[in-house]
Amino acid sequence: MATRKERALALMQTWCDALLAYQVEEFSTEYLHGSLLCPACHIIHGRCADLAYPLVTLWAQTGREAYLRAAVELVDWTEANLVCEGGGYRNDAGNRWTGITAFSAMSLAEALLHYGDRLDSALRERWLNIFARLCGYMIHFYTVQNPNINYSAGGAALFALAHRLLGGADWLERARALERFCRAHFDEQGLLYGEGKPVDAITEKGCRPIDMGYNLEESLPLLIQFSVHAQDAQSLQFYAARMRDHLAFLLPDGAIDNSFGTRHNKWTYWGSRTSDGALEGLAHLAPLDPLFARAAGVVLGLYEHCTHDGLLYGGPMACDAGEPPCIHHTFCHAKALCELYHYGGESSAGDAPLLTVPEGVSAYQNGNLLLCRVGGWRATVSACDFVYADGGDNGGGSLTLLWHERLGPLCAATMARYTPVEPHNMQYLRNSEETYCFTPHIESGEKLSVCDRSARLTVECAQADCVRVAAQGAWFSFRYEFTPETVRIQVCSQEGGTFSLPIIADKAARVAGQEGEIRIGGLRMRADGAFFWPNGKSGRQYSQVGGFEYVRAAFPLAPGETRQVELVCADE
Repeated sequence: MATRKERALALMQTWCDALLAYQVEEFSTEYLHGSLLCPACHIIHGRCADLAYPLVTLWAQTGREAYLRAAVELVDWTEANLVCEGGGYRNDAGNRWTGITAFSAMSLAEALLHYGDRLDSALRERWLNIFARLCGYMIHFYTVQNPNINYSAGGAALFALAHRLLGGADWLERARALERFCRAHFDEQGLLYGEGKPVDAITEKGCRPIDMGYNLEESLPLLIQFSVHAQDAQSLQFYAARMRDHLAFLLPDGAIDNSFGTRHNKWTYWGSRTSDGALEGLAHLAPLDPLFARAAGVVLGLYEHCTHDGLLYGGPMACDAGEPPCIHHTFCHAKALCELYHYGGESSAGDAPLLTVPEGVSAYQNGNLLLCRVGGWRATVSACDFVYADGGDNGGGSLTLLWHERLGPLCAATMARYTPVEPHNMQYLRNSEETYCFTPHIESGEKLSVCDRSARLTVECAQADCVRVAAQGAWFSFRYEFTPETVRIQVCSQEGGTFSLPIIADKAARVAGQEGEIRIGGLRMRADGAFFWPNGKSGRQYSQVGGFEYVRAAFPLAPGETRQVELVCADE
C-alpha cells in the first residue's frame, strides 16, 4: 500500500500535469504567455503562480525541465501583469485586492527554502528579490488594511519565512505580532473567529464570525507554519490543540463541515474554493499524534475521490453534474500536497477510526450551533445569526448537515440565495440558474425559515443513544430527534407554507416507492401525509455550494399544522 508521501506526490503530479494543459503557450505577448486559462471561469486566475512551489518540487523529484520552465513562466506572467503600486500583487487583473500577495510570496519562499540550492544562481536571485519585495509590500498592507483573520495568519507565516530566507530580527518580530493577534481570537471552545467584518464582532445572540472552511484550510495551517518556521515549540503545541478542537468539524470521510460558516458560499465539501487545504497544517502535526495522521489520510483520500481528468472538482458530484472544474481549487491545494510530501507523509496513523466529536451533543457559538452524533448519524443544527455575505443566511434552526457512516452526506446547506459575492472565486452553473435554497427549510410566501435570525435552539435530550433538539423561530418551529436507527423531523408553521427537504442523491441513486414511504438510494423516507416532488422523482438539481445534486421533497403545511418526516437507512 502506498504511503501518504507517495500518494501526495502522485496526486500532485496528476494535478500539475492536467493544469499545464491549460498553460498559454501559443501567444508570445507577455499579457498572456505563461498564464493558466480556467476551463470553468474562462478567465486567468491571478494566483496561478502559487503553483510555483509544487512545480519546482516535481522538477526536483523527476528531473523534468518542463516543470521548472512552467513555474518560471507563471511567475514571469504574474510579474508582468499583476504588480500593483508599491510592489504587491493584485488578486486578479480585474480585482484590486492585494492581501493575497502573502500567499504568492510564500509559494516562492517554500520553493527557495527546499530547492534554492538546485536552482541556477540567476533564477534564485531573481526569485529571492521578488520575495523580498513582496514581503516589503505586506508590511505596508498591514498598516492600512483591517482584513479577515486569515490574512493575519498569512502574514505571521510569511514573515517567519522571511526571517529564515532574508535574515533580520525585525521579520520575526512582525511575525510574532501577527501571531499574537490571531491567538487572541479563539473562543471558549477553541474555535478561531474573525472571518467577517469586523473580526471582533459578536451578534446579539453571541455568535462570532467563524468559518470552518477558512479555519481548517487556511488560518490554522498558516499559524502552524508560523510555528515551524519560527521554531516556536510552544506555539506549535498551542495550535496542535486548536487543530484538535477544530477536528470536531472534520467528517470521517475527510470532508469539512462548513454548512454553517460565515463564508460557506465558497464551501466545496472538502473545504473552500481558494484556500490551500487542511493538509498544509496536518502535514506538520501528523508526526506528533496518530489522530492528525489519520485526519491527513482521509483528507487526502477525499481529494483523490474528487479528482477527475486530473483536476480537483468543486465537490463530490460536480463531475457527474457536468460542471467543469475551476482550476483555482487545484493549484492552491497542490501546495498542501507539497507540505504533506515534505513533512508528514510517513508517520503512523494507527488503526482507530476517525471519531472527532463525542456522542450526544456538542454546543458552539453560544448554543446557536449544535453538533449531534448518535450511532452512525452526524448532524449539524444552526441558529447562527452572523451573516457575512448577501444571500448567505444559513441559520434559522436549520438542519444544515445530515451525514451517515454508511450513506455519506444526505442533507447539506447552501446559500439562502446564491449570490456570487466573489465573482472570480465562485462558479456559476454552466447551463442554468442557481436560484433555489437546498438547506432544509420552510417557505411561506417570500419568507424562508433559514433567514430568521431570531430562532433559538433548545436541547431537550442529550444522550449517547438519543438526541432531541427544538428550534423556535418567529413563525415556525422544528424538532429533531436522532436515534441510532432513525432521524425524525417535526415541522410546524403558524403561517402555513411548504417544508422543503432536499436530499443529496447522485444520478445513480434510484428514487422509488409510493405515497407514505419513498426510497432514495440507500435512504428510506416516511411521511405522515401527502408530499410531492417539485422537479419529479428523477429530477436532479446541482448546487455549487457543497458540490451536490439533490432531489427535492416538499411537504404542504396548513397554518399551525405539525408534520413529521422519518429518515432511516434502508436494509442492505
